[in-house]
Parts: sequence; structure tokens; C-alpha cells
Amino acid sequence: MTALASHLWEFWRAAGLWFAALLFLWPLRRRENFRLRLAAGLAGGVLLHLPVGLLSPRSGLLWLVFLVSFVLAVGFFILCADISRSAAVYCAAWVMVLYHLSCSLAMALRRALDRWPLTAGICAAAAVVLLYLIVGLTLARWMPVKGTYQIGPRQ
Repeated sequence: MTALASHLWEFWRAAGLWFAALLFLWPLRRRENFRLRLAAGLAGGVLLHLPVGLLSPRSGLLWLVFLVSFVLAVGFFILCADISRSAAVYCAAWVMVLYHLSCSLAMALRRALDRWPLTAGICAAAAVVLLYLIVGLTLARWMPVKGTYQIGPRQ
């Protein structure tokens, strides 16, 4: 994989985190000045996430990428959604599940179709989009009750 392809892959992965966060943010109650908060949250999150995502996997600090991603997702929900802090942590946990599931799916498809790089990239992108669409139309939409999460022992 060329250096450019590697950087594009890392950007795609970082974008996946924020698409997952948007899916789970959409059905929630929003804070006032939502558009400004959303723009600031996405811009700050991407700017903080990209350098860690580009450096850490190569240095063996993948745990740092996971931790930073989770903390940024929690901060994003606290900034944009009118939910409790525990609900923001709960929502960020679901974002991380979807994000890492989509990354694993994309990597598996890319490796399975390694002989055809263009086909592998298209199949991986299509599978991830389909996964996000299914989750966005079901789980992310149905979990909140009246725009917030009812965090209890079962969750």
C-alpha cells in the first residue's frame, strides 16, 4: 500500500468514527446552538483524532487510539446532546462498537479481495455504508426514549 493510500485509509477510518457518532446523535435531544456545537465538535474531534490515528498504530499504541476515540466521542455527546454524562458514556460505547465493527469488516474484505485492490476498496466501502445504514435505521433510532437514554441495570 502506498503512503497516499495509507493516509486515505486512516482518514476513512477517522471519518467512520464521526459518522457513527452522528448516527447515534441524530435521534437525541439537542442542546441550544446545536449547529455551532455540532460544527465545533466535529472539527475539534477530527483534528484531535487524526494525528493520534496516524501515529499510534505504527508505534504499537493502538490502545491509545481506542482511548482517545472514546474520550472524544463522550465529549462530542456532552457538547451536542442534551443528555446526562452517563448517557453520553453509554452512547459513546455504542459508537465505539459500531466503529470497530465497521473497521474490522472493511479490513476483512480488503484482505479477502487483496488481488483486486479497486474491487476490495469498493466492496469494503459498500459493506461499511450498508452496516451504518442498517444501524442508523434500527438500533440508533430505537434505543433513545423521547430523545434521551434510560440508563439502567439492563443496559
